[in-house]
Amino acid sequence: MNDIEAHFDEVKVEDGDVLVITSPRALTRESADRVREAAMSVIDRLGVEADVLVLDNGLQAALLKTSQLQQIDPEPPMTA
Repeated sequence: MNDIEAHFDEVKVEDGDVLVITSPRALTRESADRVREAAMSVIDRLGVEADVLVLDNGLQAALLKTSQLQQIDPEPPMTA
């Protein structure tokens, strides 16, 4: 089991999710691609339809679960 596979025990990835992987330092395009490909390989083996975003150089993001999204009404109800 590689490092990426070990982290899948901590996170439950579901259909429609975007898994965000961060690095505190800059990554070459090749390194970022290898990280993404390794994570996608695990996701494929799990049979989940999800995507992977690799952020480097200290950028941070969070996992946004599609199950937690709500439709936002662009016009709030009028109050009397």
